[in-house]
Amino acid sequence: MSIVSDSVIVQDPEIHSGEPVFRGTRVPFQTLLDYLEGGESQNSPFGPLWEMKILIDECLPDELKESVAAMGHECQTARRAGYGSKKNGELLALAEGQWDVLLTSDRNIKYQQNMAGRTVSILILRAKSNRLKDLLPLMPACAEGLLSIQPGRVVEVGPL
Repeated sequence: MSIVSDSVIVQDPEIHSGEPVFRGTRVPFQTLLDYLEGGESQNSPFGPLWEMKILIDECLPDELKESVAAMGHECQTARRAGYGSKKNGELLALAEGQWDVLLTSDRNIKYQQNMAGRTVSILILRAKSNRLKDLLPLMPACAEGLLSIQPGRVVEVGPL
């Protein structure tokens, strides 16, 4: 499911019929999403460290914002934030200090951008396409990656 090491979200066919759960528990990941969708983000079980400002790159569908927001994060699409049609380097410079994470499906960004000294991080969704139906199954891995991401780092989630 995910290539993030030391996964906090796992799938085991013996636990909840393979539904994603938090490692070492039988607590389904969906329970967290349901909790947050109920408007509980201010009292997130992960505290304020869980709540991040996430900028969604133009290469991802606008509808993905709902899934990311359901995890308890403040998020906006690059276009709505006024960063439409910006090249990656300019987008990262504009995001610096304003956003915690740039969410993208651009697999080449890690080779094109120097992240040294940056406070904004990049989370890359590696899906078959950038269509919503291919991205939604990556949301548990995305949540997991966001739990462990560090400033100035690039994390990739999804199939190899």
